Amino acid sequence: MNFEMTFSNQKDALLLKNEVPPGISLTVPDIIIRKDFGTDIAVSIVIGVATGIPSSLVAAWLYDKLKHHRSRQICINRREVHISEGEITKVIEETTKISE
Repeated sequence: MNFEMTFSNQKDALLLKNEVPPGISLTVPDIIIRKDFGTDIAVSIVIGVATGIPSSLVAAWLYDKLKHHRSRQICINRREVHISEGEITKVIEETTKISE
């Protein structure tokens, strides 16, 4: 299963690059950090989850990495998500059911 996450601040994508759990893969575009103030650059990444990995584990990992986010808006598969473990879990579970 793959799903797309979009951040309004590309620095949030960097939070995910370290310590990726087994069974999860990330496709992250090259990110260039600029020192402009007040300028957020949106970025989309693709998260791949191996078969058999529970969506609750994926959601817990994402929440742990994103709880100190900078983005004003985060979307999973074009659906705006509020940063809470329950909300992330709900959206990922719905994505899983759709792809089955």
